[in-house]
Parts: sequence; C-alpha cells; structure tokens
Amino acid sequence: INEKNLKKRIKISYLIFEYQRLYGNFKNITKTRNFYLKLISKKEVCENNINEIISAKIELGKFKGLRDIISINTNKKKKVNQMVLLDFFENKENKNIDIIDINFYNKIYNKTIAVVGPASPLSENGEQIDRYDYIVRVNTLIGGKVPITLDKSKTGLRTDIIYYNDDMVNRWCDIIMSPENVHWNVFKNKKNCEKFINLSKNKSCSNQTTLDFLNGSTTAGAMMIPNILFDLLKYNPKKIKIFNVDFYLSGFNYMIGYKNYINKARNEKRFVKELRKHDAFFNYKLIKLFLNNKRIAIDEMGMIPLKMNSHDYASRLHKHFSKHTY
Repeated sequence: INEKNLKKRIKISYLIFEYQRLYGNFKNITKTRNFYLKLISKKEVCENNINEIISAKIELGKFKGLRDIISINTNKKKKVNQMVLLDFFENKENKNIDIIDINFYNKIYNKTIAVVGPASPLSENGEQIDRYDYIVRVNTLIGGKVPITLDKSKTGLRTDIIYYNDDMVNRWCDIIMSPENVHWNVFKNKKNCEKFINLSKNKSCSNQTTLDFLNGSTTAGAMMIPNILFDLLKYNPKKIKIFNVDFYLSGFNYMIGYKNYINKARNEKRFVKELRKHDAFFNYKLIKLFLNNKRIAIDEMGMIPLKMNSHDYASRLHKHFSKHTY
C-alpha cells in the first residue's frame, strides 16, 4: 500500500469503525478496530502522528522497535508514561520516581493489594480479600445516606483505598469531601485532591495517573480498572489481584453494587453509551496486556471473559447491550 492509498484507507476504515463502535453490532467492532489499528501502525512516523502510531502498536501488542519510536516523542509527559506502560506490559518495575506520590508510595510499596469491583461475585472470596495488605474499592461511598453494602463472605469488610472518577465526585461531593472519610482517596482530577485536603483537613489523597495518553489512535478511553492498574503499578506493589469484575459479560451486573445510589432504568442507556464511548474491546485488550505482568492476577469471575475469543466475547456483549446505541 503506498502512502496515498494508505491515507484513504485509514480515513474510510476510521469512519466504519467509529460507526460500528457507537451505533453498530458489537460483533463488528473488534474486527473493524483491528483493521483500522493495523493500518495506523503502517504509517510513517512523524511528529503529528507519533502518538496515534504508538497507541496502535501498544494495543496490537507490537512492541518490537516501539521503544525507539517512543524515544523520539517530543511530548515529554506522554513519552514518560508510554515507556512506563511498556515496562509494565513487559513485566518490569517502575524506576521513575518523578511520577509517584511519595506518601502513597510509602504506604503501598511491596504490599499486596486487592482491587474489588462492584459486580455480584460468583465465589465467596471475602475472607481472601480481607487478607490483603490493602483493599481498593471503586467509586465507593462508605458513609452518608447511601453507603455501599459490604458482605463478609463476598466482598470483604475492609476498605483502605478508594478510587473516584470525576462524575462520582460531582454527584456526592459532600460525602466524599467529609472529614469522616478517613480512607486514602485517589482522584482523577488534581483539583479534587486539593479540594479534599482543604475541606476534610485530611491529606490522605493522591492524584491518579490515567491512560489518557493512549487516546491517540481512536477516541476510545480507558475505564476505571485499567486506569487503576496503571496507577498502582507505578508504586511497585508486591501483588495486585482483581475481584468481582466480569468485564460486562453478565450485562448490568455491576449495578448491583451501586444499587443504593443509582436509578437502574435511567442508567442502563447511559451505561451502554459510556461502554460504547470508551470501547469495551479497547479495555478488554488492555487488561489482557496487563496480565503479562506477573504481579497481576484476576479471580475466576474475571478470567472467564478473558479466556474467551473476541468473537464469543462480542456475542455476549451484543446479547446484553444491543438495544441501546450511542
């Protein structure tokens, strides 16, 4: 393919992929995405397209020669994060102390960490979860009128670290920013971390480093679990295990964990909109790449979809979410 034809094919395949991602059949998304990414990876590297080429090669798992491309990236922040992410996928530790919060580092370095999702679990892992040095929960309200329900046998009873997205902070600011919130809180937005310190008089928070630098090849974005894994691995923990996450294989199962503070009927359509926007397959591939790191493990529930081929996984998503589009 010459450069002129390549540009045409990229434009056309991008339009086809974006249509499928937002409005089409879930079964077609992974096929059109792979075709588009392969075309992107064939482009000649220049300053204007370097980040989309790096992102495409990372997602495709084409790591050979990738460090050489990253090394000429003029965006220093993205360059650092791209190198660190590649280190994690190649089972290496983070050696860049400039990208960590020293207080959080002192807390979780060389510790075992359980990341517990909101889905209704298949197994009773509660006792195993509580044996970890630190337990991470996602978008969890411990106090106030709408606390999350913890179960000794299924979810464990402890909570040590909570990761919040911006939407959760905006909706439940009074509870999250309260002096009663004594957990370590990780925010995506640096301003929210500063706000938490000012309002709660508690300095137990840090700013999360997300995978936004991978948005170069498509408009998809990483969801909470891949972002959390990337952020935690920066601090070189001993082990991370994910519990109670099935990567949407059971449909709206995740809403069970959030039943106290969401309207199920109203949020189903919104959820599918977000799932299409972020692209489930993009996140599915990221998790598989993270599993190259020997410090990361996933419970039986999470491994079921990860052992499936892309077509079968897509068929299950189509079964649950096909009635809603973007």
